Amino acid sequence: TWDLTNNLKVAGSTTFAGAVTIDGVNDTYNFKAVATDTDSWFGVYEDANNSANIIIVRSDSNESFKVLGHQGNMTVGYSTSSHTINGATTFSGNITTGSITASGDISSTGADMMLAHAVGTTVHLRRDDTTITDGNTLATILFQGKDPSSYNSGVSIVGKAAGTWVPDVYPSELVFNTKKTNSLVTALTLDEDQNASFAGRVIIGDDAITTDKPGLVVGDETNGGQITIRGLSPTLFFDKTGVNNPKILTDNGLLEIKSGTLDSEGSVLMSLTG
Repeated sequence: TWDLTNNLKVAGSTTFAGAVTIDGVNDTYNFKAVATDTDSWFGVYEDANNSANIIIVRSDSNESFKVLGHQGNMTVGYSTSSHTINGATTFSGNITTGSITASGDISSTGADMMLAHAVGTTVHLRRDDTTITDGNTLATILFQGKDPSSYNSGVSIVGKAAGTWVPDVYPSELVFNTKKTNSLVTALTLDEDQNASFAGRVIIGDDAITTDKPGLVVGDETNGGQITIRGLSPTLFFDKTGVNNPKILTDNGLLEIKSGTLDSEGSVLMSLTG
């Protein structure tokens, strides 16, 4: 048994059969293992809060790893140098400063992601590719749920190239996909010319139709659905592609053509009774 009141310096290896207790002195290292390069060491010290702290100092005297006992905090890369954590890492608190760069996947369970910036937050979804051509996926957002044990996608938003990318020419489209059974199907495409292509019906307002499904539904059961065609010479055009005649269905009512405006229906110019 040793009861030392002064420093002990051991030049060789030392083996202890039992526990080793080092009494602390505030803000002073009570254990220090120095490397050949004497400005690099591993140390344990007690701070002013009577807590044990662990530290690793690199050869440039910068703190590269530190655990503060009284706070329960661990700091990796305390200096401005780059450091790597291998294996799974769990963060139970907030990451409040600095940037996070990951070369692999980032997974988080039971957590939300909140982003804030004084001038508005920007999210970059990038394809790391210098030869982008028509049909290449730029990025995908998948909306998923468990069924019942594995995750499946119910909705996706895909950014795609709509042509070959060259300097200052980046044709792209945004594709919205939904799923009814087990396959994602394109519902809406916003193309490089800012056109919107709907795969199904376009419904504006109420949709109480239960039989034949029109391609465009404008529903307002309180005031009546309305469609406005605006321009220098507005035209309602029927582009017939078969032998049958174009039709206007009045649901067993009259068809009236009036002289009105957007604000007033005006007088009846023509009434078709069938």
